[in-house]
Amino acid sequence: MKLVRSGLVLIAIAGTVAGCGSSSTAIPSRLSIRIQLDHTEVMAGHPIDGVAVVSNETNKAIAVDGCPGQWLMVGLANGQVSYDPGVGAQACMPSVHLLPGRTSFQVTVYSTYGRCSMTGPFTPSLPHCSKSGPPPLPPGHYGTSVVTNGLPSGVQVVPSVEVTLKRQTD
Repeated sequence: MKLVRSGLVLIAIAGTVAGCGSSSTAIPSRLSIRIQLDHTEVMAGHPIDGVAVVSNETNKAIAVDGCPGQWLMVGLANGQVSYDPGVGAQACMPSVHLLPGRTSFQVTVYSTYGRCSMTGPFTPSLPHCSKSGPPPLPPGHYGTSVVTNGLPSGVQVVPSVEVTLKRQTD
């Protein structure tokens, strides 16, 4: 039996968000997300706080059809490490409506793998778990990766934030 240990979802959003499914309504370039981080150079394994600013440039509120903690997720990725938070299907009632203008959500980006294995086989994307869970990402240069669920198609994510992870010191 293979034992896989999931880490924290790579983003924590303050406030209540709900809904599930996805809308097929396209709102090209009228809805955008910008990530602002408190730090862009941190020790690998340490969290980074920040803000996701959602700009709704339409003249109406947009309902979010994504479940709590799964409609807006931010992680780190580069050419060797991908960000794939894996979103489960659940039925949730919409409770977030993005009013015209800007809405900010507190986020925490984790610089650890999103998951790991206790028993193997181990791969670059599924490393061995440490005693405390998923290990830190390797030191290096990363960019923020934004995954949305339940927003209309055509959402723009403007530009990725570059993050440098430094080697942990003993």
